Amino acid sequence: MLELEDDSVRCPFPAYEHLRNEHPVVWSDRLNAWLVSRYDDIRNVLRDAELWSNRLASGRSSVTGLAERVAADLDFPPETRRQAHRRLELSKFPVLLLSDPPLHKRQRSLVAMAFTPGGSSLWSRNSSRSSMS
Repeated sequence: MLELEDDSVRCPFPAYEHLRNEHPVVWSDRLNAWLVSRYDDIRNVLRDAELWSNRLASGRSSVTGLAERVAADLDFPPETRRQAHRRLELSKFPVLLLSDPPLHKRQRSLVAMAFTPGGSSLWSRNSSRSSMS
């Protein structure tokens, strides 16, 4: 995400403070995305899906031509081509985390039950049972 020294990796809070104070909104070439570090700015971003859309970060438009070229190029090893095909298949479905309203709301409602106290306890019981067998 950022070019951090070892100390910043162990304790990133001074780096976060620096971002908030000196670069509250900054472009990251490494992530190909904007980094927003102040609370009020983050709230505004999350509330304005029109201005701060994720439409290019998920789904078909997120796949570069590189994946298509690799998948079609027989000079690449079979495993590399298989991974490129998998990426192309996955790109057919928007990712919940990166989708915009109203799709995000619809997808979230489909998985929300798994994250309620009752749903979580069911996951916990099932994972306990499978770890005992």
